[in-house]
Amino acid sequence: MSRTRSPPTTVVIASLLVVSAVAGAPAAVAQDGPPPTPAAYFGDITIDGEPAPEGVEVTAYVDGERRGSLTTTQPGAYGGSSAFDQKLVVEGTSDDAGATVEFRVNGEVAATDEAIEWEPGEVRRVDLAVGDGSDGSDGSDGSGGSGGSDGSDGSDGSSGSDGGDGSDGSGGSGATSGGAVAPPPTGDTVETTTASVEMANGTATLSAGSVAADEVVEAELPAEAAASNATLVGLSVSPSSEILSFGTDVTPMAPSAMPDDVRDHEDAEVVSVFEIAPTTFDSGDVETAEIRFETEMSAFSDAESPEDVSLYRYVDDRWRELPTTYEGDGTYVAETPGLSYFAVGGPQSDVSVAEASLGAAEVAPDAETEVAVRLRNEGDAEGSTNVGLRIDGELVADRTVTIPADATRRVTFTPRFPEVGEYDVVVGSTEVGTVSVVESASDDADSGDGDGSGAAGEDAATESTGGGSGELPLEGFGIGLTQVVGLVSLLLVVAGGFLLLRRE
Repeated sequence: MSRTRSPPTTVVIASLLVVSAVAGAPAAVAQDGPPPTPAAYFGDITIDGEPAPEGVEVTAYVDGERRGSLTTTQPGAYGGSSAFDQKLVVEGTSDDAGATVEFRVNGEVAATDEAIEWEPGEVRRVDLAVGDGSDGSDGSDGSGGSGGSDGSDGSDGSSGSDGGDGSDGSGGSGATSGGAVAPPPTGDTVETTTASVEMANGTATLSAGSVAADEVVEAELPAEAAASNATLVGLSVSPSSEILSFGTDVTPMAPSAMPDDVRDHEDAEVVSVFEIAPTTFDSGDVETAEIRFETEMSAFSDAESPEDVSLYRYVDDRWRELPTTYEGDGTYVAETPGLSYFAVGGPQSDVSVAEASLGAAEVAPDAETEVAVRLRNEGDAEGSTNVGLRIDGELVADRTVTIPADATRRVTFTPRFPEVGEYDVVVGSTEVGTVSVVESASDDADSGDGDGSGAAGEDAATESTGGGSGELPLEGFGIGLTQVVGLVSLLLVVAGGFLLLRRE
């Protein structure tokens, strides 16, 4: 009986599959991060060519998943362009960027003028139409008068033939049987209630009477409702159900004054915090609210433009970015689905010493050794930091390094140690180690000396990016531990395959 030999191709394919599986693992992890800002939409709605009545449910789907919904409060429209108008907020992930958004009206797929692609933070007008408006073509019946024996009647009929334009009603014009085009709907004005505001002990108390679900409560806040670096100037609340007595406290505070059970924001530079707390109803009774605030760019260290500034809401033990619109002159408007703690923030750098090492722990008198420092910026904005080298507590060298977002830089110092003794080396707040200066230091230890010839602490430093040849072990080769394991696995599988072939 003959045995079937495994062709070399099979061994190679199996090896590649092993390496691909191992090397692909870090990529999946790298996609984790804070959720992107939701998109928001508003516009007109027509059903069979007529303005949709109020109380219509509008929903949005991305990749077949329901991502947002609202119920209209006026005929012919959902939401509005004003910063204080309701909008359809559609959640998404970083993978959804460019995905098609499908809109439905009362469960029926709605037509749009063009395909709508989901983009984080976008606020956009999208008009929706369901059914058809072909009823407007009935206006063409007027042309029958042109066949009348009475010439004058016939002329009247020919005027009616202009109603043929009503056939455009299939596009939603909603023309009547007489051939005239109906004027566009104006919609009902949403009833607005202005809340009274009283300041006491740094807190603004907003009060109003009974508020129905289709009403909006608005309040302008005094200058006293200001925290460090930002001022809350206006609040608009649309309840999801009737509120018998409206009461809300607004308290500005410094970021350091937040309660201990509120976590620090790790992904943004927070310059101001506000607590907006309902006192006579629950946050869940809010359909939507809009917050108007003012701040200056000088309050931020790393934000480069007003568009970088956002309002964040604290909910479910984490900070979530809200759709924020810059209106100019330092004024912003943000939309929120509920009330809680709010933070005014911008992108920030997060530079720290990731690793530091000594070139040699023992040197001869008047010799140098290298102090290698790897700096890492974990933030989402470019940042600068001053790196100081201290020997026995004395600052002997420093330099300022600028690092792009999510990148690394390598800095080296070459201090000289003139006298015999023990020297503690510290970079920033990181203890690097102790250098021993002895008369009998070996030539090998001396070989760690740098090329610089300056006095103690002189910086012959170099900088390189995260993937450069100047990186510390492993990273200097542009690979990580996982890739090393994958390469070793490949070599073992290939060697085993060829040994198996030789036996056969």
